[in-house]
Amino acid sequence: MKNKIASFFNNIVTRLIAINISYGILDIFLTSFLISYIMRSFENQMVGVAVFYIFWAIMITLGFYLAGDRTKRGNKMTVFRVSILLRICACLILGTCSLNLPIVILVASVLGLSDGAMNLPWNNIISEKLSKNQLIKYTGYRQSVAHTMRVVLPMLVAMLITASSYSVMVWMVVPFSMLSFLLSFSIKSVPASNNGLKMKSYLAKCRKNAFNKKLFFCEFVRGMSVDRLLIVMPMLIVYFMHTDFALGWVQSLASVVIIVSSAFVGRFLTLRGFPMLLTISSAFMLGSVLLFLSLHTVPSLVIYMLVYSVAGRIFFQLLEMNMTNGSNYSALNRDNKVEYFISRECCLNMGRAFSCMVLLVIGLLGGGANALGIMSLAMVILTVLLAFLAVSVSRDIYNATQNIH
Repeated sequence: MKNKIASFFNNIVTRLIAINISYGILDIFLTSFLISYIMRSFENQMVGVAVFYIFWAIMITLGFYLAGDRTKRGNKMTVFRVSILLRICACLILGTCSLNLPIVILVASVLGLSDGAMNLPWNNIISEKLSKNQLIKYTGYRQSVAHTMRVVLPMLVAMLITASSYSVMVWMVVPFSMLSFLLSFSIKSVPASNNGLKMKSYLAKCRKNAFNKKLFFCEFVRGMSVDRLLIVMPMLIVYFMHTDFALGWVQSLASVVIIVSSAFVGRFLTLRGFPMLLTISSAFMLGSVLLFLSLHTVPSLVIYMLVYSVAGRIFFQLLEMNMTNGSNYSALNRDNKVEYFISRECCLNMGRAFSCMVLLVIGLLGGGANALGIMSLAMVILTVLLAFLAVSVSRDIYNATQNIH
């Protein structure tokens, strides 16, 4: 029994999941509930949220670039630990300052730098440490474990925020960041190269590389569509259901359904099954938003949230695996992983920024829940194009894998 336990915790997939989960607990506070907090703090709710995410998208791209040289030539986990300290700083600001436009911009900037400094080394670690089969297990089981915790946590958080305040609650989650900081020392990292960043030469080669151009365009469309639906959907809940408690119980209910689907992906999915699952999940997302827009009721919104939570999460997992597998697709990407992930992040964030600019314009023009619903339809329709691109990318990766064997 002791040997089995030791083997379990020495498993690289288990250790990576443990770090990711402890770091990700803060996301419960810094995504949906932060959106709700911003909406309650601004008279023009859409403008506050849009400004926050525009600055966040700009700064996460800068964070990627600033962390790039150190990630390539130094210890990746050191960069990751800096990101944790930046996130704690953002929490301290939220815990001590009332929200206004300058504070929103400051928090968005610090969180953006933090997420950039975390995502770049983390994506490189995942690509470096895990085989394609391990990646499938890591992605599926990580989602399953994460959402097991989110069955209870969102409702608990919602009740505590209702009883006290968002700024008070932020202090209660800082220890989880410290836990991920300590766990990060269990992952060893070695420099990928003695050379610094070579963005110019890498991008010049990408312009002649059909696979990279297709994958980067896929990431741009993802930033415009399925990625930013994670902002629009909590806003719809606040508009229609008005309370943090409603936001909490809908998220908890969605997590119950996601647990099973994520475990299924981790256990049974193969590279060959990517195209079919991408197509099915995009069809369910489109059907759910059409149902909501045709009825425009709270029950139809809940159904939309649940269907999207499952189909969208599966869709998102497949895109993430495509992106990670793409880093090993060719010698160009394998030898320039940091440049690859920075390029991908720039494309993703250009799409995010464009989507948030549309949200800002809607807010400035006085749009409300109806306009937000139409925007969500347009974003889901874009996932049809995204599914087509992602299927093509996954087939390229699968064919390359078969050729190797």
